[in-house]
Amino acid sequence: MPEYIHSKQTPEGISFRTWSTVVDNYTSVEVNENQLRQLMLYRAVDNALRGFHREILGRIERAKIQGTSEFGQSRSLNGWDSEADLGEPLSDAEMQAYLQEISQNKAELESLFVHWDEIINLSC
Repeated sequence: MPEYIHSKQTPEGISFRTWSTVVDNYTSVEVNENQLRQLMLYRAVDNALRGFHREILGRIERAKIQGTSEFGQSRSLNGWDSEADLGEPLSDAEMQAYLQEISQNKAELESLFVHWDEIINLSC
């Protein structure tokens, strides 16, 4: 969806609004620059998560039916292409520990969200 940022000079400074070519109208209230940065970041994250959920459902369904999520391809559902031993299947608790480990530093990520305003202001 093409979306543009419009600006307007006001006595308080420059204000912004977002304009959508899909609905041919504004899609935000009047905001200052920091608010605009936050709004656009939240929208980008929201769109990415929605896209991920749509994509992953299709990939999982293709893998269930075709043995692979790759478009136009299929493989046997009766075994892996390589029987390299990568370990036993993980329990739910082990999976949570694994996900925490591969996030590279969960505390650092959580800190980013706690200090959201500071991060936004640093990028100005």
